[in-house]
Formats: sequence, C-alpha cells, structure tokens
Amino acid sequence: MSLADTEIIEKIKQDRLRIFSHAVEIKDVVIHRWANVVPSYDNVLRRFLDENAELTSHLSGNYLGVLGLSGIHERNSQIVNAYIERSKK
Repeated sequence: MSLADTEIIEKIKQDRLRIFSHAVEIKDVVIHRWANVVPSYDNVLRRFLDENAELTSHLSGNYLGVLGLSGIHERNSQIVNAYIERSKK
C-alpha cells in the first residue's frame, strides 16, 4: 500500500464515520508494513500452532484457520469470554 500512515488513518476515520454516523477519537495507532509478504498456511505453521497451544488461546486471526470476519469475530468473542471467566476466579 502506497498511502502514508496519516492517509490510512484518515481513511479509517472516514469509514468509521460512514458506518457509525458519528466521529470518534482514535487514541492509539500502530501500523505495521510488511512489504511483499504472502502468508504461508503450511505444515510449518500447523506444527508451530500445535507445539504452542498455550499461546493460541490468546491469539486470533486467519493463521489459526478461521477465515473471514465473522469467524474472527466469533474467535475474539471466545477469547474475551474466556478472559472474563478466568478473571472471576
């Protein structure tokens, strides 16, 4: 993506205004640029995830085999609910 960080942030603000019908303050932004990166969903990733199961309980993303925003949203909800349950103890 050839946009400057400030341009990306502005586009995000515009989208949020369009979707939510009101402006919101963005309090923190971190943009990571990975030039020429193609994700690799292969046996190396599967082995890493299998060997680091304790980490995956805190992770969310396509690389966990959950594709699409609805799946990621569901995964995020599971993480939050698990955190809430752990916090009760």
